[in-house]
Amino acid sequence: MNRREPFVALVAVVVLASILLSASLAWSETLKPWTIDAIGTGLILALVLWMDLDARRRRIVPCHDFGFLTMVVFPASLVWYVFWSRGWRGVFLLAGLLGLWAVPFLSAVATAILVRR
Repeated sequence: MNRREPFVALVAVVVLASILLSASLAWSETLKPWTIDAIGTGLILALVLWMDLDARRRRIVPCHDFGFLTMVVFPASLVWYVFWSRGWRGVFLLAGLLGLWAVPFLSAVATAILVRR
């Protein structure tokens, strides 16, 4: 497996979510509730899959059900994983992941502002 493969897949999901959310806002005044739910669920699944693939790539999987357990306790598991796997440098990774998670919503707001002008 390529070293950057889990992160590239995560970025691809974020780019796809940005395009879908921006296009949805460009065509409609408001978003449907299922659109926001679907985008949010997709981003959560992408982050959980990234954690699982990253742990397997680094060969530090703590248990066989790691992917399932990270999904069950998602927000806490993301914080735990970045600090457990990277130490104090996990702060920078966590900030980057949270910024990456916010990109689709910020691009949708920018699209709405530009379209409504």
